[in-house]
Amino acid sequence: MIHFLKILFIALVLCLAGVSCKKDNLTAPVAVTTVPRTIGAFIENNYDLSLLHSALVKTGLIDSLKQAGAFTLFAPDNAAFNAIGIASTADLDKMNTDSLRFILKYHVIRDRYFVSSFPAQLDNKYTTLA
Repeated sequence: MIHFLKILFIALVLCLAGVSCKKDNLTAPVAVTTVPRTIGAFIENNYDLSLLHSALVKTGLIDSLKQAGAFTLFAPDNAAFNAIGIASTADLDKMNTDSLRFILKYHVIRDRYFVSSFPAQLDNKYTTLA
């Protein structure tokens, strides 16, 4: 009887091992990998960038960032806005729209750059929208 239970246990373990090795196809659809979403759509759907989104809407720059094109944005998150005293959209509404637009344009570069393409040394100049 004990011998039969050992064989049954080993058979069960082998069956479970065989079933658990099956992998699903995890490749992304071609439509998802070929057309990246715009940076404006990314900002719109990111809670941590909600104050930046409000600032871009106020200045009208969000429409430019929703267009197809290569942009790099140095995006300040909500903590960065909080550090300079902007805690809500009401604080953004108190600001001059033209001044805010000018400041935000310093954060946008027309070409697409990746973190790995930025050099480690300082004093590199990039042309921003400002």
